[in-house]
Amino acid sequence: MGKKLIGRCGLYCGDCEIRAAYVSGDKKLIAEVAEKLGAKPGRIRCEGCLELTDKCWGDGCEIVACIEGRGFKHCVQCPDIDDCTKFARLNTKHGGAVRLNLRQIKSWGFERWVVYKEGEDEGESEDPGAAGGTHLGGQS
Repeated sequence: MGKKLIGRCGLYCGDCEIRAAYVSGDKKLIAEVAEKLGAKPGRIRCEGCLELTDKCWGDGCEIVACIEGRGFKHCVQCPDIDDCTKFARLNTKHGGAVRLNLRQIKSWGFERWVVYKEGEDEGESEDPGAAGGTHLGGQS
């Protein structure tokens, strides 16, 4: 997974049902996800939130607007991340994963975090923090 597919808010795009349905191209799956989310099938489209267009699911996201307004590409770059309430609902919905992911990205760096998350998907993940992660939070 490329860095463009790391959710700006800290979500792992590999876990996203919208992205999975869109990438699959499976019209039945797209329709199922759209119905579940109360959206039109044409809105089930995601190429990563660094690639937003007005046709993408994340168009109009308040988190993206905030970080862009502050001159960042990812929440992890923001000095106010620990006190931010903008993604509280999203964090709760995803069982605390947003804040956990952001802490991991800040500590380990983007590349190591992606390798870790991809390993989780395969059941082979090792904690890259144990290997002395590199802080890349200021990079995109």
